[in-house]
Amino acid sequence: ENGNIDVWNLLSDQATILFSIVSAHKSMITALRVRSAEVFSAGADKKIKTWDIGRRSFLSSVESHSVVSSLLVDRDIVLSGAGRHITVYNRQTLKKVLRCQLTGSLTNMYVDSNRQLYTSATTIRRWSLESIAERMKAIEQRNRMRKKNRERTPRKSRKNSASQAIEIGNIFQVLNDPRLRTKFMAFLKHSYAEENLSFWIVVQRYKELFEQDNCNPRALGELGKEIVAEFIHEDGHSSVNVVSDIREELTVLSEHDFTTSTFDEAERAIVFLMDSNFFNVFSLQLTNGSDASSTSTYESNTMSSFSFYL
Repeated sequence: ENGNIDVWNLLSDQATILFSIVSAHKSMITALRVRSAEVFSAGADKKIKTWDIGRRSFLSSVESHSVVSSLLVDRDIVLSGAGRHITVYNRQTLKKVLRCQLTGSLTNMYVDSNRQLYTSATTIRRWSLESIAERMKAIEQRNRMRKKNRERTPRKSRKNSASQAIEIGNIFQVLNDPRLRTKFMAFLKHSYAEENLSFWIVVQRYKELFEQDNCNPRALGELGKEIVAEFIHEDGHSSVNVVSDIREELTVLSEHDFTTSTFDEAERAIVFLMDSNFFNVFSLQLTNGSDASSTSTYESNTMSSFSFYL
């Protein structure tokens, strides 16, 4: 509670304190992890710090967006849990690389012998630490390439280049650009995740039809049921990954319950999933000039599988 880190000798008959790092944090320590000779600590002061126990010295520090309740240390990464977020840091530099949002406040994190991360919030989720580490490296590589390109760009044209980089890095720019969306669909298909973008496309068309003056409420209700059967039901042909609360709320709707905003929450969840799990790698491939095999038929096939497109 006083912000000190005490190092104990547990090998002697009576446990004794070998030494203390006094005022490691300004207030209570909320999480602590030891990896080899390094200690990783987090405190109520919203700081995450690393220490060299052998030399009894401070190494580095980073500020979290809120008080950290859980810490995990893997080969190349450090994960912190704070509120509804898990943040991934580079272990060597303690630089923040990415952040994932959970469905509820994090209560616990655990890693098994196969490097599978389990997080407990509203639901228990499993993550692959190998995949997280690969994604971190991809993001860092993309950032290095962008920095290198900025350094090569003449000063007068840097403003325009920065603007282009922002557009490339925006998931909504891709979703609303037919050319980029087709490339993104090809990328997702290669990753066996094309159902996410297919769902987004269908929902956009559903909302467009709902807003038409001559729309048939009964037909749109039937359409809503088709979308639920295809994408929301767990046994649907193109079932997407949404939390159980959203799935249960949508699967019990009757034809008369559907409105233009029925799928809004599910849509936000899927856009967040595509942005968090796929978009950075896709953006990196575009930056590198590597283009997934694309075809203009992906989107038309998605649309023609529903009666309202015919």
